[in-house]
Amino acid sequence: MADNSIMNMLDLSEETKKYIATLYPQEISFDTRLLPIYQTFLKEKQKQPYYINLVQLIGADENAHSRVLCRLLQYPGEKAAYPFAVHFISRFISPDVAEQVSAHIGRYKLEIYQEKQRIDLQLFMSGIVGIIIENKINGADDQQNQLERYIEKMQKRIAHPYVIYLTWDGSKKVSNTSLPQQERQIMQKEGHFIELNYAYHILPWLKTEVLPLCLYREKQLVYALEQYVEYLEIRSACQEQDQSLRQVIYHQVETQFTKEN
Repeated sequence: MADNSIMNMLDLSEETKKYIATLYPQEISFDTRLLPIYQTFLKEKQKQPYYINLVQLIGADENAHSRVLCRLLQYPGEKAAYPFAVHFISRFISPDVAEQVSAHIGRYKLEIYQEKQRIDLQLFMSGIVGIIIENKINGADDQQNQLERYIEKMQKRIAHPYVIYLTWDGSKKVSNTSLPQQERQIMQKEGHFIELNYAYHILPWLKTEVLPLCLYREKQLVYALEQYVEYLEIRSACQEQDQSLRQVIYHQVETQFTKEN
């Protein structure tokens, strides 16, 4: 077992990495002091459940996650009432705005697009609401003036659009280069800049609120949604398991190697 492979498995402090690197040059393929660490790694890994999920196996970048969310929001439901979209607006924007959208469906078109004008996802109803969703589930870097440009585009259609900054767990924050802090603070105060994440907002919403809205006869929709929910649950569980695993390994490495220094 090459020591650099073990190093890649572990999320260690930079100080520990540097110290281990001095002990184990790259040309040395194995050292017996690494064996108990690797054995601990295998033991902890075996505690984790075996699973298969199609979304995870095939892979999904941020565009793919936006497509999934877009398709769900585009679900017309019975009588083209767009229950998922209205429910999303009610849950994450405002019940009052959702009520207006619901009341005007049929009179005005509810537009739901993915990657139009380079915006990850957008919802629009003339004179009622405009919503920009910037999807950063995988932590992609913000681009220069990214949200500022999207807002300017949407403002050509509606004066005060909403912006949803969507991340995996809320740890990533929008940069000032994408949207200046002053402008963001004004929008937040007005309730027009909203930080959401998949782990604590989208996943619970899909599980407890969207799935029950699905019609029984639409089995393909239900199956697809269940697979996607399972993927998000696996991702969340794996994150927790990996953190636990890293903690065990980190403790052993720090104890074994730093005490020898």
